[in-house]
Formats: sequence, C-alpha cells, structure tokens
Amino acid sequence: MEARIVVVDAKPDALTIDVSKTAVIVVDMQNDFGAKGGMFDRAGIDLSGIQAAVGPISQVIAAAREHGISIIYVSHLQKPTDRVNFAVNSR
Repeated sequence: MEARIVVVDAKPDALTIDVSKTAVIVVDMQNDFGAKGGMFDRAGIDLSGIQAAVGPISQVIAAAREHGISIIYVSHLQKPTDRVNFAVNSR
C-alpha cells in the first residue's frame, strides 16, 4: 500500500502520520456512560468530563473521515444474564 502522509498541527510538535497505516479507535463513547439517564448518570457519577470529551472526539472523527482514516468503535455490550457485576437496578 502506498504511503499517504498527513501532517497534523499538534502541540508541542507537529505530528506526521501515514494515514494508510493509521486508525482512530473510539472506546466506550456510549449513552450509558455519558448521557443523562444512562448507567453512569443513574449511579450518580459526574458526567461533565465525559460530556466535555464529546466535542473533541467528534472533531477527531470528522478529520479522520476527511483524510480516509479508518475509524474503529469499541462498545461495551452484555447479555442481561451477564450482569452479575452490576448494581441491581442498572440496565
């Protein structure tokens, strides 16, 4: 595969990446973890940090798509019968 080099204006220094060998991995950006009414919210966990990350992550995803970079989403899933480690009323 032919290299496709992109220079990202980053701090403290610019970042040079070969987008033909690069992927963005997005882990657990799900409503259960970051939205009002989700599991974390119902557990009383402060969502402000998670919610503050949504905008920057969206910008990274948009830039990746613009440059043809693969995006991999990793999501936490479970069957109802596998919930032995969760609080009684969690979904």
